[in-house]
This record gives sequence, structure tokens and C-alpha cells, in this order.
Amino acid sequence: MAEQRGSATAAALLSTKPAHADSEIEFLTRLGTGDLLRGALIKLLEARPDDQLGFLADHFKNQLQEKDAVNGAPGGQVEQRLLGQACWHLGLVNHSQRSAFNNNVTIAYHLLSSNNAMKKRGLKGKLYTALLSEIGKRGTATETSKAFLLKKIQCQDHVAVPFEVFRHGVLTCFVFEDYVCKSRLLFQSILQSTKASRGLCHAILGTLQDALEATDCHNPARYLEASSQISPCRLAQAMDQAQASDGLLMTEEEFLNEAAMMFISRVKSVS
Repeated sequence: MAEQRGSATAAALLSTKPAHADSEIEFLTRLGTGDLLRGALIKLLEARPDDQLGFLADHFKNQLQEKDAVNGAPGGQVEQRLLGQACWHLGLVNHSQRSAFNNNVTIAYHLLSSNNAMKKRGLKGKLYTALLSEIGKRGTATETSKAFLLKKIQCQDHVAVPFEVFRHGVLTCFVFEDYVCKSRLLFQSILQSTKASRGLCHAILGTLQDALEATDCHNPARYLEASSQISPCRLAQAMDQAQASDGLLMTEEEFLNEAAMMFISRVKSVS
């Protein structure tokens, strides 16, 4: 009799476990946990960070902040939070990872276009320009060159910004930062203390200008490719022909400003 009661109890316990497990799965499904985890894993695979757990923690934190940003906060705070979230998405992968980067650009655009707390839809020029300015602040280009670039790709405050314009502006900012970094490396290769020979600098800038002019394309990423493919022999020849003994020197800021203006002059103007 006791054995029968024990068997019945065990059978009852076994029969309740699947039902309990099913209820947990249904509960998690209703919460959208599967989609949340799937999205996090996609981001993880795209970014391939060294600290994977830290990346996931930041990802879920940003997901929560995105929801908070459009629920009940004052308008100014909403915009600042949305800008921070958009920059986070845009900074996950390098623009050279074109598919993943384009996906993040799309996410950022829709995030900034859906400002529910302000009862508005669509991205206006004011918020778009603020995003470009925020991206620039995180870069290492000179303030002068940042201002010139922003003036060329910004939109008027009240203008609705279509996706292609948004993508062009964002991509230009990130490519410009990489271009500035490459230009800085060129300058440092001929650096003498804190300055470099003006003759050598002009030789390098001239070679860089030739590489940019040889690229007949409005895609800013192609300009970066052109500057990366400067022939070492061609550069060495230009440097040999430069008058390095004139005693005149150029600062890094001067060099970077001149290199930046070469890039900016070829950027397609938005307005």
C-alpha cells in the first residue's frame, strides 16, 4: 500500500514538471525574451568584442534606457538620451563592416525618428545635426576641420531628413575620423620633436591630394581607400624632391587641417 502511494506521488510530481516548464516558456515568450536574446546575439556576433559579458550587459542596459527615453521624460532629456543611444549603436562596428554598419545606421535613424514623448515622428534637421556634432566630439580631428565638415553636411533645423541623407552624413563623419587618423600617422612618420619639415609635409599633402583627385566618386569611403593606397615609392619620390633643408617647420594641427580640407572639399554638400 505504501509502495503504491509512493509510486502515485512520484508519478504526480513527474507529471507536473513538464506543465510547470511549459508555463515558464509561455511566460518568457509573452515577454518577448526570445527576440531580445536573438537581437543581443546578433549584435554580439557583429561587434565581436573582447569583453563579451560586458558587451551584453551594456546592450541590455541600453535597451532599457531606450524604453525609458521615450516614456515620460521632458523633451530635452529625451533628445539627449536618444542621441546617446544612437551614438552607441553607431559605434558598435567600424564602417568598413558595411552590412552590420548599415544595419546600425538604420536602427539609429528609426530611433531618432520615433520621438513618442514629443508626439512627433520623423527626423528633423536639428536632431540630425546634433548627432553629427556628437559623433565629431568623440573624434580626434581638429575643432576647425570638424566645424567645416559639419557646415557642409548639416541640415536646417526644421527640415525633414530622409534616410539617405542621414546615412551619408553619418558615414562621412566616421570615414573622416579614420582619414584624420591616417593623416596623423603620415605626419608622425616625418616628425621632428613636435614639428615636421614644411617641405616634406607639402610633399605628403600633394601626394595625398593626387590620390583623392584620382577617385571620381561621391562615396566618402572611397576617399579613405584612395588615401590608404598611396604608393610608398611615389611618396618616397615626392619626399626626395621636397626642399627639406629650408628650415621651415609645420605643426601637426596645421598639417591635419590642410589634409582635412582636402577631404572636406570633395564631400557632397547636403544643403
